[in-house]
Amino acid sequence: MIGIITLNWDTSFLLIRLIESIKKLTYNPFYMIIIDNGSNLIDYQCLKEYIQNDEKFLLIRNDINCGFPKGNNQALNYLIKKDIDPIFFINSDIEIKHDSWDKIFNEYFNDKEHIGILGAGLYPVFWDKDANFNLIKNANKYTECETIQGSFFAMRKYVIEYIIEKDGYLFDERFSPAYHEETEMMLRARMYGFYSAWIPINHFHDSLHSATKQHSYKIDEEFKDFKGYNELKERNRKLLLEIRKDFFENFTKNDNIIYLNKFR
Repeated sequence: MIGIITLNWDTSFLLIRLIESIKKLTYNPFYMIIIDNGSNLIDYQCLKEYIQNDEKFLLIRNDINCGFPKGNNQALNYLIKKDIDPIFFINSDIEIKHDSWDKIFNEYFNDKEHIGILGAGLYPVFWDKDANFNLIKNANKYTECETIQGSFFAMRKYVIEYIIEKDGYLFDERFSPAYHEETEMMLRARMYGFYSAWIPINHFHDSLHSATKQHSYKIDEEFKDFKGYNELKERNRKLLLEIRKDFFENFTKNDNIIYLNKFR
């Protein structure tokens, strides 16, 4: 059985589309935990009614938006106790279009023992010494990389357990409410000997309607100074550079990548 974690913040209409694609195209049995991060009541009720009485789903509601790092850690507290492997982290605005997509992930995990994290986000990601990322935009095959964009990726369960035992958490909640929490985690995993890779899985990413662009990110008192995702990206880019300076001080430049400064 595989595990799936998804967070919801007023995106039930997109999340239901994701769930429909999972039901239709997943090869293995699955168990999915959805953390509702303080959605409006109508959105939450819509989602609750859709999955009610289905034992494959657990819906947990938070009174406020506690952010991506804390929401994912919260879901892991439940999911890590179950007999599942691997665990997928999928954004609510993803729609899977590839039949038996999870079987393909498992085949790569079985074939590549050194890979602890597999992703099918937009592009493989490499990093430079200033914590700006570099994308292979024409990637169309299996590509080993430093991190994967966090919209759609899977981790071996024992990798998650190792990192939690080592650090006490998987995602660093200092990156709340969002941006680069998965990057920091993947770089930390790399330092522990667990590598990341990108695979081409056909899916659709509805970034136009994603939660971060619907809202101002004036979530609660803790995050009141951040009024847009560009500000959050820049703050967390600097935090990433500070926390993982050990990685960036020893990075090796890859001449085959396309450099894009995404945080200006």
